[in-house]
Amino acid sequence: MKVKIMDAVEFINIYPLIKDTKLKFGTLYKLSKYIDACNKEREFYVENLNKIFDKYGEKDESGALKLTDDKSGIIIKEDQRDECNKELEDLMAIEVDIPADPLKIEELGSLELDLSTYSRIKPFIEE
Repeated sequence: MKVKIMDAVEFINIYPLIKDTKLKFGTLYKLSKYIDACNKEREFYVENLNKIFDKYGEKDESGALKLTDDKSGIIIKEDQRDECNKELEDLMAIEVDIPADPLKIEELGSLELDLSTYSRIKPFIEE
């Protein structure tokens, strides 16, 4: 199954929300395969994200990346923001192969999800 790498990264965030839910073994097996594969893709994503930030981020005199005032992001060199955004978009658009069959709606029938969680799992569902 092919999905965008961002879908794989976001999928990992559903684990804490569903980890205590009782599901049939086949569904649990599929979900565990997804989680394993998505974790590997997340490692690739984070590694490449760090490379992009290292390349385009402003650094202080000690070589550490400068953070925004609210500490929620990295300050990007003003004259390289377009190039940085392009590389970030390219990274987020990468398609990855997740070696598991798509989930079926009936397999997830016992899950109670909010819209945010559903949007994370939707790319892995076959309708």
